[in-house]
Amino acid sequence: MKLTKAGKVGLVFVILVILLVVLFIFLIIKEPAKKVSYLNIKKDDNRIILDGDFVTYVNLNNDYAEPGYKAYEGNKDVTKSVAVTYFDEDGQVLNIDTSKDGSYTVRYEALMNGKIVSAQRVVIVSDNKKPDITFPKKTVINSLDVYNYDIYDGVIVKDNSGEVDYECKSNLKALPGEYLVKCKASDKSGNKRLRNRIIKVEPAIVFDYKNSLKITYPEGDFEYKYSLDNGATWNEAQRVTILNNRGNIIAGVFKNGEFLYSSTYFVK
Repeated sequence: MKLTKAGKVGLVFVILVILLVVLFIFLIIKEPAKKVSYLNIKKDDNRIILDGDFVTYVNLNNDYAEPGYKAYEGNKDVTKSVAVTYFDEDGQVLNIDTSKDGSYTVRYEALMNGKIVSAQRVVIVSDNKKPDITFPKKTVINSLDVYNYDIYDGVIVKDNSGEVDYECKSNLKALPGEYLVKCKASDKSGNKRLRNRIIKVEPAIVFDYKNSLKITYPEGDFEYKYSLDNGATWNEAQRVTILNNRGNIIAGVFKNGEFLYSSTYFVK
């Protein structure tokens, strides 16, 4: 069957329409092999770009570290031409004073294509840091030392403001055991730190019984004595004393004849 001239033209038209539809569908569903983005920058697109946050916080007495910035005159990097100035509530200042609370504006300016381009950030100096409290790693004292022990001994308190109040409290007793010391520090900005430490109290007089009683007194400039009649009379003793007596045996520590401390052991 032969096609007429008009039929041939119609067939060609149908084929072209089909090809266009196929091409259109192909372009829609095809994923580009590589995405390329182009930044259209005009000659007059002058800008200063700041790194970091617009509002920057600095702790009291810490150095202000500039977060950084970039300046572009069109495609040209002109960062080196940026002038940085500082302002407080009273006007321009030489730098940011971190020794006291305050608020500053940092201004960045550069001349680009005959125009001044600027940006700015706010820097706030404030004290948000808690005081530091440190203790000795381990504190062990004996029962005799309890009476003269300073619970602040070895306690170090520091604060970035340089001004800090602190106090420690304890229920420390001569009875052997572990005792909690609670310390609190506060600075002038109201920042507070709480820390606890443990002080271990060991017996000042140690009893050891194996067929006989061995008494070991604390070392120091003391006088050592023991009593067999509940303290009515006292007998002189050595720092390490061996006794073969029975009943209540009281070991006492004296200094310049004054009683300081005693402990009792019962031998059956």
